[in-house]
Amino acid sequence: MNKKSANLKNIGIIFGGNSPEHEVSVNSATEVFKNIDLELFTPRKFFINKKGEFEFSLDDLKKMDAVFIAMHGEGGEDGSMQGFLQTLGIKFTGPSIYSSAIGMDKYLCRQIWAENGLPVVLQRIIDKVGDLKSEAFPYILKPRASGSSVGVTIVKSSLDLKKAFEDIVSQGQNVLWEKYIKGKELTVGVLNRAGDIEALPIVHIIPATEFYDYEAKYIREDTQYIIPAKLSADLTNEIQKIAVKAAKALQINTFSRIDFLLDENDNPYILEINTIPGMTSHSLLPKAAQAVGISYKELLTIILNRIL
Repeated sequence: MNKKSANLKNIGIIFGGNSPEHEVSVNSATEVFKNIDLELFTPRKFFINKKGEFEFSLDDLKKMDAVFIAMHGEGGEDGSMQGFLQTLGIKFTGPSIYSSAIGMDKYLCRQIWAENGLPVVLQRIIDKVGDLKSEAFPYILKPRASGSSVGVTIVKSSLDLKKAFEDIVSQGQNVLWEKYIKGKELTVGVLNRAGDIEALPIVHIIPATEFYDYEAKYIREDTQYIIPAKLSADLTNEIQKIAVKAAKALQINTFSRIDFLLDENDNPYILEINTIPGMTSHSLLPKAAQAVGISYKELLTIILNRIL
């Protein structure tokens, strides 16, 4: 073994799981494994199947210098995997247990942001369909804690309402009502390159579908991305500052991605935070990093070097 190979860090890439975002996780892990810098790291995949079963041994996992968490949604992004790895004494990418759990809960997350003076969409938890009888259409119904726009519906009629409500409840989720805002869909990645997080260029997302849903994110090839978004310098600066404050309010000082809606009067509203952003070929954090000259390989190195 030469000196160079002896200094390589062993990096486990953990992925899969039993969340609705299993396939997204597989795609993220594939890209991470393909692009990781082999002059610095020795990657190894650790797969969790759709039943939630580990297809690896804990002894092998414990040999890793760090684990890159490439899991999205329930079981991977909600603090569960973070707690598991911390119990084993293994370093992992992304936020802490606390930050991950709060970030996954859209309702609590927005409550914290609102208390910090940040602009969030109007929301409330719905216990039964009848709670919405006085609400004018359209509005949004979504699971309280899910990602990749799984289960999100623009409700335009009572027929939409019944189906959307039942679909969310069938997932074992609380139903979150959200005011419908017509406007631009934006996202801002934040990244710690030099000791503190900074905002990457704003991405303006223009889906061919009605909104940036699962299909537009991961399947279709006709979603448009404008990087950087064509906004005024002042508005760009305002949104980027909000993104950094939103991450810091959850004590996230690593990397994440914050989604926004910009209404027709150019008022920004935070939608949610992605504490483990997608790392697929369609994903927006790598696209935003590339816009400032950070390649996918360099992005992975920056993320891993924060914990090694």
